[in-house]
Amino acid sequence: VTNVHVRGLTLANGSVSGFYAQNCDSISVRECHIHDTMSSGIKIIKCTNVTIDNNEIERACLRSAEEAITVKIFSEHVQVSSNHVHHSDTEGIDIKEGSRNVRVFGNHVHDMRRQGLYTDAWNVPTFNVSFYDNIVHDCAMGITVGAEVVDFLISACELAIQGSAIRPQSGDQILVEGQGTYEVLDLPGAGCWR
Repeated sequence: VTNVHVRGLTLANGSVSGFYAQNCDSISVRECHIHDTMSSGIKIIKCTNVTIDNNEIERACLRSAEEAITVKIFSEHVQVSSNHVHHSDTEGIDIKEGSRNVRVFGNHVHDMRRQGLYTDAWNVPTFNVSFYDNIVHDCAMGITVGAEVVDFLISACELAIQGSAIRPQSGDQILVEGQGTYEVLDLPGAGCWR
């Protein structure tokens, strides 16, 4: 499927995700209000040329371990920008499982029970992921970078975290972890505060 553009909708009380796309090219979700979904508010799987912009997502993942915005499984050339993500039981925005060339910027993420921003390689290389100019507060952790299954930790040259204001509710500001490694970073210019 190509050229799918969703704008200005309210998507509520979904039995799974609010918006779900798989194996698509040239899609956008803009200016939508998505709430009370059982899984992700927006879930993108194996898609290219995606824009997720200026949406409000709240009370996502009421019965799922996914994230309010999930970009996964080799998705590439994705922009996640200017979204307001809040009051959900899991992570805010997660870029994971082989996704690449993804920019996450200008988002306001707060009141999440886990991380505000997250990138997880899982078991495949995940690279060229940029988090910048985001505001994250009142989450269990600010930003987490990791590899949950094997040690495919995203290298510093492949991940950029800059210019974001991060204030977790408790826990770490920026956590980098992989199998057998654990390191907490306060990056210059990232605006971490307690």
